[in-house]
Amino acid sequence: FDAAVFFFDNDQCTPAETKKGIMKGFEAREACAAALIDTGLSLLTVVAEGDYKDASDYLQNDNSADLAKLVQFGKRPFSTEKIIRAGDISLETILTPMEKGVMVDCFPKTMERLYGFRQKELTMVLAPSGVGKSTVCSILADKFMKAGFKLGMIFLEEGNKDTFQRLVASELRVNYLKFKRNPLSVASIEDITRVYNDITKNDKLILLDHFGSMPINSLMAKVKHMVLVEGCKFVVLDHLSMVISGSEVENERKELDMVMTALASFCAANDVHLIVVCHINRSDSAQFLPPKGGEGEPFWVNVRKESARGSASLEQFSWNILAIEPEILPDFSRGRVRIKVLKTRFGDSLGISDVFTLDNDTWEVKLDTSH
Repeated sequence: FDAAVFFFDNDQCTPAETKKGIMKGFEAREACAAALIDTGLSLLTVVAEGDYKDASDYLQNDNSADLAKLVQFGKRPFSTEKIIRAGDISLETILTPMEKGVMVDCFPKTMERLYGFRQKELTMVLAPSGVGKSTVCSILADKFMKAGFKLGMIFLEEGNKDTFQRLVASELRVNYLKFKRNPLSVASIEDITRVYNDITKNDKLILLDHFGSMPINSLMAKVKHMVLVEGCKFVVLDHLSMVISGSEVENERKELDMVMTALASFCAANDVHLIVVCHINRSDSAQFLPPKGGEGEPFWVNVRKESARGSASLEQFSWNILAIEPEILPDFSRGRVRIKVLKTRFGDSLGISDVFTLDNDTWEVKLDTSH
């Protein structure tokens, strides 16, 4: 024969079925055609239309005429999954503007540079320890939920109670530390109950009940469950360094490569945005010292892409990289905080964006408009 035509149903396996090696029509068509791809045969496919899933459905509904037309005129050249011809992309698709992501209004300049947080992207957050990265992540998380999206939170340095309290305090606009010490000292039981019920009854939040490091396969299984089973559209992982903290030092770069490859690949293939926090390298500790000649003056810790602890894959596989930088005052207490955009694939520009402090009572972002 000069050609082979495959006419299978178009059912697809679930992720769980794929792991078991199960094939349905979609996967079987791919496998059978791939087995003949180097034989010189012209490989063609036919896909049932409308409510029909295969040839049998046409015949059982006494619709052999449409089946004959489909087989005669509906054949298309076979292309392996994910490989398409330019003509398969419509002009309308080319003319469609880039979708604006979720805009976090308390960080307007950052949003202007990133054009929001979109699905199928991964944002790396670089921050030194103690700068308030968890607070920033909880602010982002609260905004994602307010935008109507289901949220997954993997905070490996604190318990679920602490993580949940962060979100409740953020929604109530009260100081998280004061709320943690005594919730009823900063909010009424009625308001706390209202926020609690809004989050739980509307099923907005999925938490990982785990503390400390975990194997990469286990982490990915949790992320996949949050997205594919629970329906989370945003997942916050704080922090990546903790995932591999129990590994051998000589394997750290390799493990970071593996986890970043897995996270980025999953993110690109699914409708989810991952926020991944990473600590800066210890070798950048000199950044916490005042510049020569500037002793006694406030200074900013300068976080660079190269500051990321571990592998260069952290930069390579991130769509966006945000640095959270503290201002160090002469008495070595923390002053303001600023966000710096170090990388964005689809955004506007790089550089310092929002400079802010947190209101001590409401825990809200107060922008420094003089910047």
